[in-house]
Amino acid sequence: MLLKVLTLNCWGVPVAVACKLRNERMNAIGDELSKGEYDIILCQEIWDKADYELLKTKISQSLKYSHYFYSGAIGSGLCLFSKLPILESFYHNFTLNGYAHKIHHGDWFGGKGLGMCRLMYNDIRINLYCTHLHAEYDMDDDEYAAHRVSQAFEMSQFIKLTSSPDNCDLVIVGGDFNVKPESLGFQIIQNNGQLLDSWITKKSTKSPGNGNTCDLPSNPFTGKKALKFDPEGKRIDYILYRCNKGTSVTVEECNVTMGTIPDRKYPYTDHEGVAAIFNVEKTESSNGTEAIRANTIEGNVNTCLTAIEKGLKKASSDCTFYTILAVMSVFLLYIISSLEVPYGLGLVRGFVLVILTLTFGYAFWSRLILNKMEENGLINSQKDMENYLLLLQTEMKTS
Repeated sequence: MLLKVLTLNCWGVPVAVACKLRNERMNAIGDELSKGEYDIILCQEIWDKADYELLKTKISQSLKYSHYFYSGAIGSGLCLFSKLPILESFYHNFTLNGYAHKIHHGDWFGGKGLGMCRLMYNDIRINLYCTHLHAEYDMDDDEYAAHRVSQAFEMSQFIKLTSSPDNCDLVIVGGDFNVKPESLGFQIIQNNGQLLDSWITKKSTKSPGNGNTCDLPSNPFTGKKALKFDPEGKRIDYILYRCNKGTSVTVEECNVTMGTIPDRKYPYTDHEGVAAIFNVEKTESSNGTEAIRANTIEGNVNTCLTAIEKGLKKASSDCTFYTILAVMSVFLLYIISSLEVPYGLGLVRGFVLVILTLTFGYAFWSRLILNKMEENGLINSQKDMENYLLLLQTEMKTS
């Protein structure tokens, strides 16, 4: 029984300056997906609900079931389309999601997380997960490294704890992970989630190269800075999978797809999609996907703890900065408001006082609320990892 799955980051930021040719591209994406070549389609960066409705209208004739995962102030950007009925759905918000003051990045406002749907394909129970992890905005100085590691661990735990043999036969995870295959984030997702990479296990492919999906030199939307770090692009979009006991699955084919739009000079998006064809069967003799050894996962978790420690040090440093900023703002407010100024400069002083008041409010809110939220999120991830590490060490001693 064949199951065709596609994941695609649609680059649907609803800001014309930051997202080129969005309307034209969304229409082209809808036209392509309406052909019905896939059984399941996972989309990321559908921020504008009008874009979701557009795709839903175009695709509904061939994939009549759909779901959008609402989250945060601007939405998660995650949605899916399916030929199979959606039995249940759930959205898990990541504890850490970047910084509120980084408005131009927007991850905090989107409330990124992991969307889950349960489907049934004949007698095979499918747990389907769609995600979009925090982006890496600066390759020289990645201030979000601890957040992304926390998200990766949280995601792997959620998948593992919700996909036991009691409630599903097949697990499929797709999306824009924003991490390369060799990175710590991907290793913890794959190993702790007990997942296989469809690009690696595929029997065949029509795509040359190593499966890169983003920042490709052939994509006109790729920036020069990205090419400096990854001249051939990078692989950050994935379809991972696992089967439980009594089910067998093979990846008949996996391709990088949806590049340049036919008869156009530009592509569907700044990413390329990943499409996998699974052959799924119920087989009593199957023991499911082979488990990844505890000592491998232990190494990943230890490295994650190191990244979390660095994140906690940064949070502590930020706390000190906001405290100093708040105190200085109050001090300057007192000094300037006490000064007698010459006639005609009252407006200038008023403007300065407003700026200082806003600065104090920002520092106060960041110190007492936002910084504390980040610190607690990092500590929570740290404690979860430490608990899991004890379990892994116990398993290694008894095995």
